Amino acid sequence: MADFQVIEGELVPIDVSGNPLPIQDAGSIGITPGVMVAAKDGALARFLEVSTVSGAKALKVDVVQSVTPGSPTTPSLVTFPEYSKTLFGDLKVASPLTLGDFNFKYEIEAREFGTSTATGGTVTHQANLGTARLAVTGANGSRARLKTHTYFRYQSGKVQWLKFTGFQADTGQTNQIRRWGPFDDNDGLFFQLSGTTLSVVRRSSTSGVVVDDPTLRSAWNKDKLDGTGASGVTLDLSKANIFEITYEWLGAGSVQFFVNGILAHQMSFPNTLAAPYMRTGQLPLQWEVVNTGASTASSMDVICCSALSMGGDKVPLTSFSFSSPTDKSVTTTEIPVLSIRPKATYNSFENRMLALPFLVAMRTEGVRLGWRIFMNATLTGASFTSVAANSGVEADTAATAFSGGEVLFQGFLANSNDQQILDLQEMFSVLGRKLRRDAFLSTTDILTITAITEAAGTSNVRSSLSWYEAR
Repeated sequence: MADFQVIEGELVPIDVSGNPLPIQDAGSIGITPGVMVAAKDGALARFLEVSTVSGAKALKVDVVQSVTPGSPTTPSLVTFPEYSKTLFGDLKVASPLTLGDFNFKYEIEAREFGTSTATGGTVTHQANLGTARLAVTGANGSRARLKTHTYFRYQSGKVQWLKFTGFQADTGQTNQIRRWGPFDDNDGLFFQLSGTTLSVVRRSSTSGVVVDDPTLRSAWNKDKLDGTGASGVTLDLSKANIFEITYEWLGAGSVQFFVNGILAHQMSFPNTLAAPYMRTGQLPLQWEVVNTGASTASSMDVICCSALSMGGDKVPLTSFSFSSPTDKSVTTTEIPVLSIRPKATYNSFENRMLALPFLVAMRTEGVRLGWRIFMNATLTGASFTSVAANSGVEADTAATAFSGGEVLFQGFLANSNDQQILDLQEMFSVLGRKLRRDAFLSTTDILTITAITEAAGTSNVRSSLSWYEAR
């Protein structure tokens, strides 16, 4: 028998032959299966399980290696909890690449989130809490949804890490489903509360139809969070909690579901499926409450959320450019000169690319000119055409009028043969403004360049735009 020292734990007496040795309180040891332990005599062992022997708790190990203490070959063992490692076995670092960072301090920002409701459902800002509340009535079909417009770019070989906090008004209602996580109508990974039954779900459309594959809490393979797991924690969904989902995609990776830093369940797909476990790893964050029958009015609050790429680098970008094919005659009535927008679909799929304008040029011939850049103006007489077959953007120069929109820039050009080139990279970025498709609708953001003469007369103008596409 030897005294084994459990790394980050206590001194524990263990029978190194592998036979279980009864101890008074195995739960106080604070280790989990697979953790390496080192004996004072230099032996290395791996903790296997806590079992019951004659009614008493016991530890069982297997001896891995024995070495001479103090020799150059004596290993120094350091172990890390599951939360400290990525699915690839790398240690998490303090500077993952941020893909999205959101809260509701002031409002539910329409620039970042889309909402969808039905049959009395609502999505409202709770100013005193700094949350977004999804509420439904008791009617069948009542529904409330909140989703980021952005589908966060997955980088192959990296781990996608989604964090989101929130709480429920109760622990569930009959005929009511609540979902939260990275998912859309076709693919995704999420926590689900159906009635009062909690599960984690993989959604996949790879078969040609959408299939949800839930794993009930009773079958979670790491910690059921019902008081019986290694953590001893019983999850209360009516309290504020931190939920995290990390996943390798690569088509055949693994997925981990954490609650308050505790690994609850892991899905592993290598060598198991004859297809990717879902069609894409590029997903939005979404929350949903829906009644599948007559139910009870209830709600779910979202506090904040973020999307990260562990070990990720700058999102790969492809550049494109488009210029007015002919001069446009401008007078004292402001008109659109050039507009671009993402296509609604690309190769028959919903187009979830991001378009990031980085350069605009404006040229005039004639009287003094004023010009502006608008976001999401409504165009009259527009006719958008594809910029290129391999581009996710289309352009318009036919529009004759516009209304509304948000002014991003105002500039001026001199009387004749003047031009201005403007760098837009401080205005548009992956974490800032961007052009993309709406969360729930087929509409897309539009960037419009307008012009107006500052004095009587006309001026011929042309404009060009250059942008990056993140796919």
